[in-house]
Amino acid sequence: MKKVSWFGVGLILVGVAMLLDRFDVFSFGWMPVLWALVAVLGLVKAIDGFGKKKSGRVFWGTFWFLFGTYTLLRYIDVVELRSYWWLPALVLMLGFSLLMKYANTPKEWHLLVPAVLLLAIGAAMVLTEFGYFYHHDVVEAIRIYWPVGLIFFGLSLIMQRTLSQSRGSH
Repeated sequence: MKKVSWFGVGLILVGVAMLLDRFDVFSFGWMPVLWALVAVLGLVKAIDGFGKKKSGRVFWGTFWFLFGTYTLLRYIDVVELRSYWWLPALVLMLGFSLLMKYANTPKEWHLLVPAVLLLAIGAAMVLTEFGYFYHHDVVEAIRIYWPVGLIFFGLSLIMQRTLSQSRGSH
């Protein structure tokens, strides 16, 4: 079975879309098409990464899928997403991408620390936008306590290495 050139498929889809737009079959803006393609290609890369156990593809595929989907939803006004949601969304996307990378390679459990921290920070930022927390309190807590995340991540890296070395010596 031969591999499919996804870049080639993408070019064909863009070409067909351009022709349909030029002949007034469909009239649409190019930004939604671009972000839909980014989302689809990201999803394809993430699935491919899971299938081949390539955690880098899983991370970047998941990230581009989420980023493309988020941006597409903003452009087509399916969901009202204000411009100040970019930072919380970006933090959540990075956290979820790390979580998917961990799901692909569970032996790299140290990835859970930054994933959980990013997801918690992103969730706190979203809850702030919904009025559950005060903006100043969340910003101040992040400003003061972000080094705790570095400490936990450093400890998890040391523990990961220590555990893998002790398993290798048996």
